[in-house]
Amino acid sequence: MATEIATKSAVRDGVKLAYIDTGPGDPPLLFIHGWCCDHTYWRDQIPEFAQRHRIVAVDLRGTGDSDAPDEDSTVDRFTDDVAWLSREIGLGPVLIGHSMGGLIALNVVRKFPHLARAAVFVDAATVPFPAQLQPLLASTLESLRSPGYKAVPTNVFQSFLFGPESHTDRSTPAS
Repeated sequence: MATEIATKSAVRDGVKLAYIDTGPGDPPLLFIHGWCCDHTYWRDQIPEFAQRHRIVAVDLRGTGDSDAPDEDSTVDRFTDDVAWLSREIGLGPVLIGHSMGGLIALNVVRKFPHLARAAVFVDAATVPFPAQLQPLLASTLESLRSPGYKAVPTNVFQSFLFGPESHTDRSTPAS
């Protein structure tokens, strides 16, 4: 079992952004989680990469140990947070983004091209959704505006991202 890494934080415009920072080496890697996750999404990758690289894994605002201010969470706001944190703690990182985190990484590279050395996209939709997925995207966005919005992430993960054969117990490897 991996040892727990202490969470650090930095405050941007009154909002605490939590992150872990571990390991030696260059280039530093900045892990950005996807929607409905936090930095622990990367718990299996961090120990391996931390043997050779400085690893930073952020909790985007509203997730994990970061503050959840009463405001709209947007990819632009997350992008600015990640860029700010990178500058604040002295990174010139390789950005590694999962899903929505990949979109954030892409936007960091687009808005702040001098900031990142490279970007890696893990299951990230960095191109427009194909026409056949537009109705699913529209209904999901509409569901997020409904009174039952809290159930939407679970429903999306169970019905769209994982099938009945998917291994759901993350404590042991799939057989």
